[in-house]
Amino acid sequence: MTNKIDILNHDFNVKLDRIDNDIILMENPIFESGYEYPFSSECLMCVIVTGGSLQCTIDLDEYDIKEKGLLLILPGRIVQRIALGKDFKGCFIIMSENFTHSLNIINEYALFNAVKTKSFSALDDESIASLISYFKMIQAIIRQEDNPNRIEIVRHLTIAYNLGLGYYIHKSIDNGQPGGIILGAYEKATRKFMNLVREKCKGHRDMEFYAGQLFITPKHLSTVIKKVTGKTAMKWIEEYTILNAKTLLRTTNLTVGQVSDELNFSSQSDFGKYFKRFTGISPKEFQLKR
Repeated sequence: MTNKIDILNHDFNVKLDRIDNDIILMENPIFESGYEYPFSSECLMCVIVTGGSLQCTIDLDEYDIKEKGLLLILPGRIVQRIALGKDFKGCFIIMSENFTHSLNIINEYALFNAVKTKSFSALDDESIASLISYFKMIQAIIRQEDNPNRIEIVRHLTIAYNLGLGYYIHKSIDNGQPGGIILGAYEKATRKFMNLVREKCKGHRDMEFYAGQLFITPKHLSTVIKKVTGKTAMKWIEEYTILNAKTLLRTTNLTVGQVSDELNFSSQSDFGKYFKRFTGISPKEFQLKR
């Protein structure tokens, strides 16, 4: 886990159970200060919420969690804010991208695939108990420091739980049970659009591209997104572009010119004007502001 996951640099006042940088566990951490700047996650973070509250902003989605469930932050997502309430109870499981790739899970009901459209799923007591059981098992294995097979045992347990709970969450989303909602055609189109913007806005900021990907006209796309979210499709594209710009400027060693190239602007000057129009300051000023 190379460290763009700045959250691990904080003092959580809790013991970390870990196998190198492949998997790290925390149980009931104390962390109230929160983060107010974006960083791009280079790992998978699973938060099993068993009580209390947690607030976070992942990409442009805000979560104020006050119920039991599972928060999954996938690699590549941008965390703008995360804070635990004083009453928070739960467990963190943090896995390196290399470890998650080694799981080689392609089943359509895998848990990791179930959260492509939303990061938090409310779960019933039975599912929470199952997750806590998984946490306790891998915690016990990790603490067997003389066991040369620890990482392989954890890998196989993770595959089993990922597939089992993933099926439940997919079913919940389809049936409108806890952890999911029934989606109409407009809502489904909006989720597809949001996923596309999240993945493609570094290279595409034009409505025609996204409308083409969804096989609808730009006008119809604008109507759908505005109706469902209250914001225009172009506004979402602009907000994701600025979010990516802020993350690159703040958490990498790229120059302003290199960030401009990364985001596919025609020139550094155009990027600077675009950034200042939405933030009120230049990219360089933002980069130096700590």
